[in-house]
Formats: sequence, C-alpha cells, structure tokens
Amino acid sequence: MQLITAFIGLFIGTVTFAQTGAGAQFGVFTPLGENSGDSQFGVNLMVRHALSDKLNVGANVGYFAKSQTIFGTKITSFSMPITATTEYIVVDGDLQVYGSFDLGLYRFGVRSSNNTSSSSEFGVAPGAGVRYGINDNLSLDVAVRYNVIFFENNTSGVLGTNVGLIYFF
Repeated sequence: MQLITAFIGLFIGTVTFAQTGAGAQFGVFTPLGENSGDSQFGVNLMVRHALSDKLNVGANVGYFAKSQTIFGTKITSFSMPITATTEYIVVDGDLQVYGSFDLGLYRFGVRSSNNTSSSSEFGVAPGAGVRYGINDNLSLDVAVRYNVIFFENNTSGVLGTNVGLIYFF
C-alpha cells in the first residue's frame, strides 16, 4: 500500500509540474561547406514538455523551400527536418538560455510541375537558444542548430536559424 501511495504522489507531483508548449518559428536553412548552396526559407513547428525545471523534451517538424524558374519551369527544392529534441536550461528566469540536441529524419527533395523526387536521411543537430517570457504563457524563442546529416557516402552540415513564439499551457 505504501508503494501505491508513493507512486500516486509522484504521479500527481509530475502532473502538477508538467508544462507543455506548442509554437511556430520562421527560419532559414542554409547548407554549409562543400555542399553549400542557396538558403531555404520556411517554418518550424515545435512541441515541448518540461520534465523538470531544467529539462525539456519535444519534437520539431520543419518545412523549408526555395523556388526558381528555369526555362519556364518552376522548380522547388525543399528540406523537411523531423526530429525529437531535448533542451537543457542553462540560465532560468524570464530570459532562459538553453542548449539543445535533436535527432531524427531529414527529408530532401525537388519538385517541378510534373514530378517530385525526394530522399530521407538520418541526422543530428546540436544547438543553442534563448527564450524570453513575454508573459506567463507566451515566450519569444530564438534558436540556432548545426544540423549534421548522414548521407550514404558523406556528411553534410546545414545551419538552421529560427525565430518564433511558443505558447505554454
């Protein structure tokens, strides 16, 4: 019986502390190094859940694209990072500074009027960010991630910079 009481107390304590947030960031996805190219612009949707006052876990789903017209045909290149993330809060308060680490799938493709070609690769992204509490529920979030994507015969680096809002409920 004591074990059940302790478990219920732990569960209630976790639920009352738990804070979940969802938001969107606008950003730039810029290839670096040998594979450098044009930056893609887009949006990153995010969900965060606080496990403690220092540790958040969550997910990111982004879509970044760049279009151009070549010989009268519109061609769009796109990148879609889909990652799980952890954030460690280094400085807490109205202004939070955090380090992050993402792990997941990166989908790359090219679309024209008649056809789409894409591939999916595994990648990781260490990063850092700053979150400023506008009020108790809404925060401005600025993040930078260095995405390392593992292709079949090499790796590629992509710098992701994002600015947006996250609402905690």
